[in-house]
Amino acid sequence: MEAKEVLVDTSSILFGFASKRNVFEALEESMPEYVQVISRGVVRELEKFSNSRLKRRPEATVALAYITRSDLHIDDSSEHVDSWIEKRAERKRSAVCTNDIKLKRGLKAAGVEVFSIARSGRIR
Repeated sequence: MEAKEVLVDTSSILFGFASKRNVFEALEESMPEYVQVISRGVVRELEKFSNSRLKRRPEATVALAYITRSDLHIDDSSEHVDSWIEKRAERKRSAVCTNDIKLKRGLKAAGVEVFSIARSGRIR
């Protein structure tokens, strides 16, 4: 039997680190039976923020540092992040952690289990 997986979106990563919380650690604590997966596109989005003057730069830099020293599963997909999440979640029955309201609505309408990280660091 395949392990259950939770796809982690850029929005939840940035929101978590902006609130001084690590979404990956929060997911591990509340959902230890799930394998956490991000796409190469998430890494590219974080790199874009990290190399810019945008307000999310510090969070993106911390997130990239965490990702490079963790054993997080990174899917090699070059597809747009939201498309990758939608397709993989439906195909593999994956859960998703996102703080993107539009993406969350679409996933819930498709019957996907969706979580987000609160300012407190709790997964809900």
